[in-house]
Amino acid sequence: MDEGVIDDFPPSLTLSVSLKKEDADLGNNIKSKRLHKQPTLSLYDEADPEGSSSSGLSYVVTLVNPDASSRDNPEWP
Repeated sequence: MDEGVIDDFPPSLTLSVSLKKEDADLGNNIKSKRLHKQPTLSLYDEADPEGSSSSGLSYVVTLVNPDASSRDNPEWP
């Protein structure tokens, strides 16, 4: 494993990300000006829409800006 890069893994849930005017889907491009506001996030299990299999589990969702200059200068380009 490269430092800072996690190994591939099978997803246990689906992450849905919705912005004010559109959804973030795999493979689509969203203009950076639309990414300044907080998105709505949902985690769900497509195989268990009632959510009974994932009760009691905890997940961490991390929002990052890969285009930021550095941690000291986390500004949008």
